[in-house]
Amino acid sequence: MTVHVVVLAGGAGTRLWPLSRAHRPKFLLDPGTGQPPLANALARAVQLADPEHVRIVTGRAHAADVRAVAAPFGVTRVLVEPLARDTAAAVAFGVASVDDPGAIVVSMPADQLVASGAQTWRDVLGEAVRAAAGGALVCVGVVPDRPATAYGYAHAPAGTGDGARPVAAFHEKPDAATAASYLAAGGFYWNTAIMAFRAATFAGLVRDHAPSLVPVLSGATTWDDLPRVAVEPAVVEPAAADGRVLLVPARLRWNDIGSWTDFPGASGGVVAVDADGCRVLSGDRRYALLGVRDLLVVDAGDVVLVADRARDQDLRRLVGEVAARWPDLL
Repeated sequence: MTVHVVVLAGGAGTRLWPLSRAHRPKFLLDPGTGQPPLANALARAVQLADPEHVRIVTGRAHAADVRAVAAPFGVTRVLVEPLARDTAAAVAFGVASVDDPGAIVVSMPADQLVASGAQTWRDVLGEAVRAAAGGALVCVGVVPDRPATAYGYAHAPAGTGDGARPVAAFHEKPDAATAASYLAAGGFYWNTAIMAFRAATFAGLVRDHAPSLVPVLSGATTWDDLPRVAVEPAVVEPAAADGRVLLVPARLRWNDIGSWTDFPGASGGVVAVDADGCRVLSGDRRYALLGVRDLLVVDAGDVVLVADRARDQDLRRLVGEVAARWPDLL
């Protein structure tokens, strides 16, 4: 059984503005680990498939940087999207490059950090690949250790242990009370957007639920009329409603770096007096804090973000205002 991997290297990463920009999106940004998340993704990809069976879907503006990151892993297949149309089209574009309908495809974002926890990456994905061989679309869901409000959840209550189980529903990012209820109830998992499926299975789900994407699977060269839609609402959620989606629970160390709260970088040079709960990320500049609480300060050189740490999920609203006034800062 041949395994192929599609790594999705797209998106603007506005939730990590001002360090993440159009020319340096989240998957190319070093989050303090010494390498970009794309390198982490490729290191995991080549554990599952030969490098010639790994391809990266990205935009034209980032293709050169993506190739540079991919070269040390022996990955040379970089698929350049004609236009950015979100993850549904990106996954379909990657699947279209797999010439074996019976092959297993693992689709994974390029902007996450994943490491072994109670389980290893290879063990979790091995279970997902085996489940996908039976014809299901299989999601990887991380077993939550806290009532996180920054992640979407998958509800897969049936079964015990680590085996694949049916997904009953997907839920968007919850409020704090709802997230706490998920944790207490059990059977709810953080949706990682990592999936495994037969190439033919995904093509069939596209025909059933997202027919506007069929031209991508058949090698269409124009994307102007394609909808801009994520793969979850376009394909995965309606497939789950049909009983065709399974979930493999994962006990991994997983971070989608979806906000400054999740950013692993260390604070910069700070002297603080009566300043609690503040986080400063800077380059060479030094900061002195007095009598402030729960501030987030991110110094990108040409602009400094100062925010309430509790509001980091609202950053896209601010970026919209910045775009209107200072488009050069995006």
